[in-house]
Amino acid sequence: MKFVTRFSIILFVLGFLSSGMLAGEEKEMEIKQKVGGTVQSWVSYQQGDSVNSVGFGLRRVRVRYYATINTKFKAFVQADLTSNSLAGKLLDARIEYHFSPQFNIRAGRFVGAGVRSGGLTSHTAIDIIERAYSAIRWGSGTIGGDYRDFGVQAEAKAGDATARLFLHNGNGGLNVLNRAGGTATTEFTSKAVTAMGVLAPKSIKGLEVGGHYGMGNDDVKDWSSFSGYAYFEPGPIRLKAEVIGLTSKPETGDVTSMGYYIFGGYQVTPNVELVGRFETYDPDTDVDENAINFITLGVVFKEFSGKVNHKLTGAVVLPSEQGTSVDNTTAYAMWQLVF
Repeated sequence: MKFVTRFSIILFVLGFLSSGMLAGEEKEMEIKQKVGGTVQSWVSYQQGDSVNSVGFGLRRVRVRYYATINTKFKAFVQADLTSNSLAGKLLDARIEYHFSPQFNIRAGRFVGAGVRSGGLTSHTAIDIIERAYSAIRWGSGTIGGDYRDFGVQAEAKAGDATARLFLHNGNGGLNVLNRAGGTATTEFTSKAVTAMGVLAPKSIKGLEVGGHYGMGNDDVKDWSSFSGYAYFEPGPIRLKAEVIGLTSKPETGDVTSMGYYIFGGYQVTPNVELVGRFETYDPDTDVDENAINFITLGVVFKEFSGKVNHKLTGAVVLPSEQGTSVDNTTAYAMWQLVF
């Protein structure tokens, strides 16, 4: 019965999509295309009880392709050239259809509804060099470290509110292709679902609040998660806060992790911003004194005021673990060019 219900929903969505496309007037096909990319060069130093290391590396080297057909159809493909495997290189490959400015649907592999500070924050616009630790742990504990999954998402807007519903495989490493005449090699049903709501009132400049709730796929990885956030960026001050919860459900019993962060930034000049973040991550809320805290302080220089095309960011991270003395200070700098 559940399979029939899910299959009916899929047929309804596909039928609605095709009817909307076929109902339009016949017109000439107008295609707009663009190619872009990112290079992020990294230098880091870590000093602690058992480590004393300086290193150089490439954090990201990405290429992107955008296409728009008659303003309704959109396609986006992104690959990361720092990965050693072909599968790891492909990040995004999605197709969108915009019925109107208020409603669109996308399909493929992409960042769907979820944690705001995860993949929904572009890699070019991360506040300090790395994302918040709790967002990183959420990604690795759910769909994967790149925050992307195969699925279909519908997005609807009404006034200042946006709602997203994401139906997906539950693991960004699974490209599931059931084909007629063939037999699936494993038992698998795509049943992960994530819902998200966002409110960005135009009456309050720079304010955005929202959250998500999601459930994983117990055929692959059984989990449930939630988050809530508030961003206030009126300029020159920026404030952000988010709480992220994740419950993993292995056979040995549920494990709940919880984390939150508070971020602040002040734009000293049009090109220089001072940034700081305090965050706490508890890997198991049932265990006492096992949380870890991070204090991150940094400075951002942007050559072009308000733009992320060319910027240099430096930061130092000071960790402390409850019940244990931690001495592994990390300092790093990243030079970013976006084109």
